[in-house]
Amino acid sequence: RQGRPDHRRPPVPHRRRQSKCQPPERIGLRLLPGVSRRWCAAYRRLGCERLLVPRKKDNRAGEVGWPDAVVSSEESNGRRVVTGNALPVGHPTGTFPTKSNDPAYQIDRNPNAIGRHTVDLSLPLDPIMAATASCVPMGIVGISLNGVAVYNALDDAGRDAAAHEVQDLCAGHPQGAGEYHYHGPGFCQNEAHTLAGYAMDGFGLFGIYDNQGREIVNADLYECHGHTHNIELNGSETATYHYHLTNSYPYTVSCYRGSEIVRTRPAGGGLPPPRR
Repeated sequence: RQGRPDHRRPPVPHRRRQSKCQPPERIGLRLLPGVSRRWCAAYRRLGCERLLVPRKKDNRAGEVGWPDAVVSSEESNGRRVVTGNALPVGHPTGTFPTKSNDPAYQIDRNPNAIGRHTVDLSLPLDPIMAATASCVPMGIVGISLNGVAVYNALDDAGRDAAAHEVQDLCAGHPQGAGEYHYHGPGFCQNEAHTLAGYAMDGFGLFGIYDNQGREIVNADLYECHGHTHNIELNGSETATYHYHLTNSYPYTVSCYRGSEIVRTRPAGGGLPPPRR
């Protein structure tokens, strides 16, 4: 990796091809309004094929601080209200756009600059399981505790974003409108068995380890990249469904299990980054 070394994450093995990949309607996934059947099918197809692409890209160097980053989470009238400006609270980012003299330029010529965007989400405080899972849309599927959007595993071309796109040392990068986001776990995020954020259906998104300190793998999880057991949430221990980050595709929420999914508009109209 480019930049300072970090040995906390174990190497990601090549993923083996699986058979009998089925379209979403055959495995009981319901399509939400505005969610493309093509993207839903692509997401499931990649999940079945496990992508024979090793994650060998370079990560962007750089330590750009964001002192004006803000995020707030409040509970009110059965809702969890998250607001902020979409900049990462508590960690720096790489330098974007990618410059032509940067080795990362040969892998992914990201031309986008990180900008501020309005975060204003009202998530269900006590989400209810739906009878049928729902396909995730392209783009945001959750929000991290530090105010950064969590996207699904795909890039705009329908490929494994973690394998094909360059990210910084905190596993984030900006998209076309300048919204900084993650596609999975990173070195600067919480990797323990504690809350890392929330999915758009209100269920918690936890780190890559279980409560015994063992790394979570896909075989430990249900079809939407989550499972049910006792967790510490909302100030008490309770048995509830929740998602996990993992080091293997699809990395984060692969479909929604909640009955209410908060819809968001694509990022746009962002403010320029502050002068440095």
